[in-house]
Amino acid sequence: MKKLPLGIQTFAKLIDQNCVYIDKTREIYNLIEKGSYYFLSRPRRFGKSLLVSTLKELFSGRKELFKDLWICKEKNNFAWAKHPVLHFDFSTISRTTPEILSAGLAWTMDRLGNDFDIDVKNAPAPSAKLKALVEELAKKYGPGSVVILVDEYDKPILDHLHNKELADKQRAILSDFYDAFKGLDQHIKFLFLTGVSKFSKTSIFSGLNNLYDISNSPIAATLVGYTQQELELSFVPHIKQIAQTQKKSTDTVLKNIKEWYNGYRFSSKNEHVYNPYSVLFYLDEKELKSYWFETGTPTFLLHFLRDKYTAIENMINSKVNVSSLGSFTIDNIPLTTLLFQTGYLTIKAFNINTRHYRLGLPNKEVTIAFEQQLLATLAYTHVSEVENVIANMRSHLNNNKLDLFFEDLKTLLANIPYHLHIKQEKYYHSIFQFMCSMLGLDVQSEVATDKGRIDVAIVTKKYIHVLEFKFNASPEIALEQIEKKKYYQKYRTKNKSIILVGVSFNRTKDDLDIQYVSKKLNAE
Repeated sequence: MKKLPLGIQTFAKLIDQNCVYIDKTREIYNLIEKGSYYFLSRPRRFGKSLLVSTLKELFSGRKELFKDLWICKEKNNFAWAKHPVLHFDFSTISRTTPEILSAGLAWTMDRLGNDFDIDVKNAPAPSAKLKALVEELAKKYGPGSVVILVDEYDKPILDHLHNKELADKQRAILSDFYDAFKGLDQHIKFLFLTGVSKFSKTSIFSGLNNLYDISNSPIAATLVGYTQQELELSFVPHIKQIAQTQKKSTDTVLKNIKEWYNGYRFSSKNEHVYNPYSVLFYLDEKELKSYWFETGTPTFLLHFLRDKYTAIENMINSKVNVSSLGSFTIDNIPLTTLLFQTGYLTIKAFNINTRHYRLGLPNKEVTIAFEQQLLATLAYTHVSEVENVIANMRSHLNNNKLDLFFEDLKTLLANIPYHLHIKQEKYYHSIFQFMCSMLGLDVQSEVATDKGRIDVAIVTKKYIHVLEFKFNASPEIALEQIEKKKYYQKYRTKNKSIILVGVSFNRTKDDLDIQYVSKKLNAE
């Protein structure tokens, strides 16, 4: 049984250590045949670095590493020529300040020059060093021979998005560096840049008009991540081992993996991929949990969730046009676009007529972890505290202890800063539904009846809670509406006790008061 490549992002190391490698060489070959200048945006820990490393070994002519893969076994035109490869990984370049970033880039260029016995130390700036190095490499290896690979191109900006002035200074340094590429076209064989976000060309790549952005193109739909077929073919021994250990069928194990870690879609093409990081760690630890999410939500995203939060329903299950998934600038970063590019939202459907995407949370891992993290972020508390409160709320609702349930709800809502509250019924409706969905219960919203719509219905093992919300009004009015319109009628056949609950959210400048009244209808 081949080893799992846990934490391995270097292609040569993965092959040498006899690890499982999902063969992407056919897709890579198609890219190389199709063009020369590419940009790819994908969420963190999704296989971008391994892809870049694979490209490095291909263009270095190390055919022996690929002997068991498609690119060697099938007939194609790949030449296996040895090219000089310049590999930049911005996650390893110091970037805490603009001065340190500039110095880190300069040191990187000097080191790369040393690798090829070319001295660029006297060049005055990183961009000048790059030009000098590429020109000298072209003299040694021939025109159109240099390969440039850039991993995490946006890392110096993303680390400082909460400070626009600092982020813009980092952007200016990167822009000057990337701008050097435009005068080197005659020397470049292949250029590939990848990162998490898509900043606009005018912001970063003003001179690279020939850069092909494949982030949302069908050609890159399965370039990183695991398809269903790849999962089932490449990890058979590991999946069988889990099934035997847990005394489950392989079909059940596959179903669980799919529910937790599949669901990512990056283009109009209806192709879904698994999060490779979470799959590998699940196959190793054999426990379903949020591996990818727990590696650390980016700090910049937490700042944006606080600063740009308006209403939760605007982020989840939103509809956007094709251009909305595209690039942005430091001064204009739509939250929905940022959540998509960082992997917290994905494409759920595409309407070819309107050219609109419907976005949503990709899978169970992200849904559970994101909701907890979002609530913790808004309430300025830790995720573990949210988990404890949610567990208590679930127990209270299962046992119809509404006093305790609403007390916990009030505690969570009270921690959300005043300026984030919207004095509208729909705000509290949406955030209540959002919290209840975290309980792991059957939560239904805007349930249609013949006399109107039920705000929320929550189904537990023993009870069905039918809730109506009001803002700055009495809970009795809400309960009266439920009874008058008989919102409970459709649940009479469920053989469970029905609890009618009128809820009122009363917000003053300094306090949030939640009042409720309830009435129990016995099962018929």
